[in-house]
Amino acid sequence: MEMAQEEETRRVMNECTFCFSCNHYCPGGLKPYHLIMERFGDYQAFSEIAEKAFNRLSLLNTDRLVCYCDSCANYFGNVWPDCHGLKLPFKIISLYEWLWEQYQEGSLQIQKKIKQDIVISDS
Repeated sequence: MEMAQEEETRRVMNECTFCFSCNHYCPGGLKPYHLIMERFGDYQAFSEIAEKAFNRLSLLNTDRLVCYCDSCANYFGNVWPDCHGLKLPFKIISLYEWLWEQYQEGSLQIQKKIKQDIVISDS
């Protein structure tokens, strides 16, 4: 499998943030995540580092991990299991999901409502 069009390839390689979104948005449905990882360097070394981190995180005695960064929640909760076969033994959620839970349970109160649509981003 090859990445399409050399100019577009350079743009992707320069803009890649390892967020895994490319697999969702690739117009050809090619799932280019692995190709991008291979082009950035030693994929085997990356896999070994991911496995070491997985082994350390797996030792946590918890029911779930709340990630401050939404991209980390996606990486640990989706990319690791789907692309590397590494599924942590607890639920992974983002800080935004945790905040929403707290709000829905009534533990978090809105002090000042904003009367317009807003967008939250971790980038």
